[in-house]
Amino acid sequence: MNGTSRFIIQLHKTKRPHYDLTLEQNGDTRSWILPRGIPEIEEDRKIAIEERGEKGSFNEAQDTVIKDGYGEGELKTWDSGSYSIETKNSIKYIISVNGKKFKGKFLLHNPGWGRWTKKKLWVLEKVPSK
Repeated sequence: MNGTSRFIIQLHKTKRPHYDLTLEQNGDTRSWILPRGIPEIEEDRKIAIEERGEKGSFNEAQDTVIKDGYGEGELKTWDSGSYSIETKNSIKYIISVNGKKFKGKFLLHNPGWGRWTKKKLWVLEKVPSK
């Protein structure tokens, strides 16, 4: 599946600081909370908690205060840019990301153990760019 879309990663300054990843394609958005940060080296894996419900439009505004599953706090844009989808289905995305800090190829997948939890758990992994 081809197509270029936008992403934004925001640092959410709550009592438990974390990153919020939002992917947008054709006006549709999906969001994940990244409580342990962003994978920076190949084969590095981080948990991603799917954020259900509407967070509003794809927003790059600074100094916005919102509430999510980790609390209420100020959002600061950490990085934004474009991405292209190599593979997409209901439980797996392979994306090539072109941001200033968040760049490279990533696998975002929902493993079997993550499908049956109260909050849908995913794994974000940086994979080799071949």
